[in-house]
Amino acid sequence: MLAPGAKSLKQLEVLSLPQMIEKYLLEAIMNRQIKNVGNTRDLSLLFMSIFYGTLLARHNRSTDSLRSEYRLHIEYLLNGLKEQRRF
Repeated sequence: MLAPGAKSLKQLEVLSLPQMIEKYLLEAIMNRQIKNVGNTRDLSLLFMSIFYGTLLARHNRSTDSLRSEYRLHIEYLLNGLKEQRRF
């Protein structure tokens, strides 16, 4: 029911949220959707901090739309990944 293509539970891959994010980041790098910016583990931790930090920021600002808050923070991050900045 959860995975219609899997014939048994042994075929399912169970990942934690940081592992899942890291897997999708690697796929995005391979598909050239984002540029390889270094360590994908660090990048997945950055996404995790956005995941949890957006909840805290929303609570502090008392805004109603959680979805728009997530979208705003993810857009900031993705725009930074698309551009190659040199410091």
